[in-house]
Amino acid sequence: MKLGRALVGAEPFADGTLEHIMWDEAADLYALSFSTATSPSQVYTIEGKTRSSIYVHTKERILGIAEGLLATGEDASFLSHDGLRVSARLYLPAKALGWVLDPWSITSTAGHRARKSRIFPGSRCPSSNS
Repeated sequence: MKLGRALVGAEPFADGTLEHIMWDEAADLYALSFSTATSPSQVYTIEGKTRSSIYVHTKERILGIAEGLLATGEDASFLSHDGLRVSARLYLPAKALGWVLDPWSITSTAGHRARKSRIFPGSRCPSSNS
């Protein structure tokens, strides 16, 4: 087997989940569904001899929530105690919501009162407002 080109892992197929992929040998194309934290599953086809033609066939969206209020997340991968890499993502509230992160707590400045809650409930971590 010879790998000619990676189909996913770079835009537009990055920072999300490949839910399904299928190769149609007769049509020589790949059909796949891919989603991210800010977008529901979309159906795509990848076509052409160099696999450079990408077509999106759906326009699914999250109803009732503005796109700017959704957080994309960031890489939070780490090495475990035995040196094994563990893939992870950290999802913090979107900046548009007015959340501020300090080392020990998350503070919401949205609305008329600031609310503060500890990241680790019940822990004895110091807090600047406690």
